[in-house]
Formats: sequence, C-alpha cells, structure tokens
Amino acid sequence: MYDLFFNRNIPDKIDNTMRAMFRTCPRKYMFFRAGVRTKIRPMYFTWGEVWHEFLREWYTLEDELAPQNRGICTEQYYAAIEVALERTKILWHKHDIIQDDKNNLVTLEETARRYCAEYPSEPWHVIKGAVEGGFVWPLKKYPGFIQDYYYGGALDLYIDWPQYGQLVLENKSVGEWITQGVIERWDYSNQVWGYSWFLHQLTGEAFGVLVNIASKLTAKAGKTPKFSRVVVTKTPYALEEFEQGLVSDILYLQHLYETKVFPRSSDAMECTGGMGRASCQYKRICRTSIPLERIDISQFPDYIITDEPWAPWERQRELEKKEEGEKS
Repeated sequence: MYDLFFNRNIPDKIDNTMRAMFRTCPRKYMFFRAGVRTKIRPMYFTWGEVWHEFLREWYTLEDELAPQNRGICTEQYYAAIEVALERTKILWHKHDIIQDDKNNLVTLEETARRYCAEYPSEPWHVIKGAVEGGFVWPLKKYPGFIQDYYYGGALDLYIDWPQYGQLVLENKSVGEWITQGVIERWDYSNQVWGYSWFLHQLTGEAFGVLVNIASKLTAKAGKTPKFSRVVVTKTPYALEEFEQGLVSDILYLQHLYETKVFPRSSDAMECTGGMGRASCQYKRICRTSIPLERIDISQFPDYIITDEPWAPWERQRELEKKEEGEKS
C-alpha cells in the first residue's frame, strides 16, 4: 500500500476535493491518491453527475428548444424537458450502480420535472460557449513551499444576470432537507470561494457565484423547499484570506509527506456518514488490523487500483470533444 502511494510524488496541482480530503482525513487522501477506488461507483456520485448534466442540457439546448425560444408551458417547453432528460439518461446508463431510496432514476426524473416547473424561465441567460471546463492558476512561491503549486478545478456554467452582472452558476444536489443552515453553508464553502478567487486572478474583477441547490428528498408543503438559490460574493480581503488558508493547507500537506504519517479523521461521522453525508468508501480497508504498509488491496474484493489521474482541471464536456473531433 505504501509503495502505491509514495511512488506518486506530492501533487503540484491542488483542487478543493483533494484539499478537503487531506484536511479532514489524511488517511482517506492517501487511499485516494494511491488510486484505490471501489469497484462499484458510489451512487451519489452518479446522481450528482447526471443532475449536473441535465441542467447543462436544459440551459444550453438550441434552436426552438433554446431557453429564449421555448416559452413557458408551450409545446416546445415540454419537448425541451424530454430532450434534456433523454440525453441525460444516456450518461446514467453508462454507470453500473446500485440504486437506493434517494439516488435512483425515479427521484432524478421527478427532481428534473419539478425543477423546470419551479424555474420555467430565468432572469439571466447562459453565456454562449461558456460551459463546464477546467482551470488551473499558479500560486505565488510562498516561504516553505518545496515546489511550484497550482490551484485547479472545474466550473459549471457562466451566466449574465443584469441585476448582478456575470456570475458562475454552481449546481448542487444534496441528500438532506434544504434548511437555512444548508443555504448558508455555501457562503463558507472553500469550493465556492475558490471559483471567485480564480476569476479574480484571471480578470482582476470580483465575480459572484450563483449556487443553485436541489434536494433529492421530496419536499413537504409548508416545510423546507425542494430548491433554493443563493448568490455568494466575496470581497478582495476575503479572497486574500482564501489564498492564505490554501497556502497553510499546502504546508500541512507537505508535513504529512515529510513525516509519512497519515492519520484517520478524528470525526467519526467522516467514517460512518450521517444526515446528508455518505459513509467513507474506504472504511472497510481502514477498519482492518493490518498495518498500513502491509495492506494488499487485492485482498479486498470490493476495491480496485486505477492509474487514471484525478484531474478535474482537464475536464471538458464530451459533446465539445466530439465537435472538436469532427472539425479536425
């Protein structure tokens, strides 16, 4: 196990997923970085990925089904829902998943139809050509850095909203009720801060993020909503604070590699899961009494080793790849 991990050098590109992982549970990061994955993809990954794809389709359909042409409750409006769903199901069926009461195709279709009824039209429009894509940006060479580092990630969509200007549209799905705490959560999210930080580096301007939240749960009348939205904006001081925190976390990551000690999380819910939180996919390996350096992943039938790198900054929609192939 150690060989798998330490044969891969400390990464020079860091994204929010990696950062959150080594901060909350260095052991989980070690398994992830070594390429250990479950044979069956966690169902919530697929649900979230397909939900993102549905919204991209819904907002980027063209011709008479385009948002600006289809109208509300028209024949074209209902046709657009069906087209977006059918295209989305192609991605769903590519994955071999075990569905549960929240993460299944029925709840996804229901959520999609209710979303379109909740937001039949928008006060903003998607900026043409600005669909999901990866990004990386270099960090300054801070004292203590042993190499150059980059912060990376992937953005969903860019929108133009006259009331706010240009924003990032960040689509989120949650497996819990959308309480006030859930809504406020995104104002503290390093992922959301990171989008604003990157765009500030790129343009010199302060970009806001429209967080578009959908719950997988069926909302009850008079209770919490099925959907909610919040615009998150950050001041230049807040963006500077984000960078300082990122630097501090990178120095901590270097310390982990230097000491070769990757402890488990001190938060038991990181292992077992809880309301709105899935259990750790590595908990079966973590529970073993075998010392880490002697763990043989082949002895755990539910896991595989992959050489596929984690690189969301290289992400590009399959449709765009196909179009580029046709042009070449």
